[in-house]
Amino acid sequence: MPSLTSVLGVLDPTSDRAVFRQIADALREAIDKGRFREGDKLPSETELVDHFGVSRMTVRNALSLLQQEGLARFRAWQGGLRAAPAACAAAGIGPVRAAAS
Repeated sequence: MPSLTSVLGVLDPTSDRAVFRQIADALREAIDKGRFREGDKLPSETELVDHFGVSRMTVRNALSLLQQEGLARFRAWQGGLRAAPAACAAAGIGPVRAAAS
């Protein structure tokens, strides 16, 4: 798999958008573009903390947002969070897009 930087990019320190929302946006975009397909394992909390240089709580907030949107689901028996873009399509709600800043 490509590096997390090439898949998720980096945070914009000049943005007014909350950091956890920037992380959720990056993951959402990666799912939308097919970098993570239905059932693919998403990066772990530790990988995201290390990649973005943020606290675990910030990452948890971002992942929680994706779960609320139906773009990720926790599967303990599969080793953690999995991408779930088809769940949104099946429900007819589609992925939630980030609002323009």
